Amino acid sequence: MAAFDQQLFQLINQQWIHPLLDSFFVTITSKDFWTAPAVAAIIYLLFFNAKRGRIVFVLLLLTVSFTDSIAYKVIKPGIKRYRPCHALENTRVLEKCGGKWSMPSNHAANFFAAATILGLFYRRGRLTFFTVAVLSGAYSRIYVGKHYPGDVLAGALFGMAAAFLFYYFWVMIRVRLEKQNKYSLSLTVPKIID
Repeated sequence: MAAFDQQLFQLINQQWIHPLLDSFFVTITSKDFWTAPAVAAIIYLLFFNAKRGRIVFVLLLLTVSFTDSIAYKVIKPGIKRYRPCHALENTRVLEKCGGKWSMPSNHAANFFAAATILGLFYRRGRLTFFTVAVLSGAYSRIYVGKHYPGDVLAGALFGMAAAFLFYYFWVMIRVRLEKQNKYSLSLTVPKIID
């Protein structure tokens, strides 16, 4: 599996390349690029989407904080897999390499956690949310030389699992409060499968 992971990384990072793709993936993998959309989304959730938006905002905050801190402080130091930009000589590094540990990708964990939470509440946007997660949180990280495909796959699975965990925790709280006639968190539970 490790050999396949390295071979796929080298295909994406060194062969499936183009100058326009270089600019595109460097841009969309940057945190600065996502500042304005994140602020706009927060304003929309808190001020224009009523109770549902505030619940989604809290779930996003909790889930992404969880995935980011656990991946960075617990899983990466436990696995101790070096980033390809530190480990492989021929890696095309299109931005600063960053910390030495690679598995899992925090970008992938955070983007897929957010896409999952948003997709559970706003079903019509699922394709958009997951397309952004795949391109910005996953593929771009391989393309710019910072992660192996296995890293982003592990991050994506971890992020989605964390999102479902926090979502179902919220559902349990909501059901309990509704039984006590406290409807402040009451919403129709979104269906996961259409």
